[in-house]
Amino acid sequence: MNQEHNVQGVVQEQLKNIFPTAIEVITNPKGFFSRMPKTGGFVPPLVFMVVLGLVSGLVLAVLSLMGIAPVGAAISGLVSVILMPIVVAIFGFVGAAVLYLELIRK
Repeated sequence: MNQEHNVQGVVQEQLKNIFPTAIEVITNPKGFFSRMPKTGGFVPPLVFMVVLGLVSGLVLAVLSLMGIAPVGAAISGLVSVILMPIVVAIFGFVGAAVLYLELIRK
């Protein structure tokens, strides 16, 4: 129960800091990644990836409903709200695993 409460606290903290963190990654990537902790688990990065995937899916859905996206994209835009966070989480872990394996190989 204590571990579940701790994860919930981490998720709530991440949600409060998601957009300032995203802005910092874009505007100052070198500074952000130099201060980023090397340990601490995978929950904070996973929350970050899933929330940004959800935002991306919402933007795609809005654009498709406005008619800005390609023809037939209205349904795919709505589906992307569900699928985008899942795909981002899966490929985020796959990408991290590939980078990790490359780093330990050297």
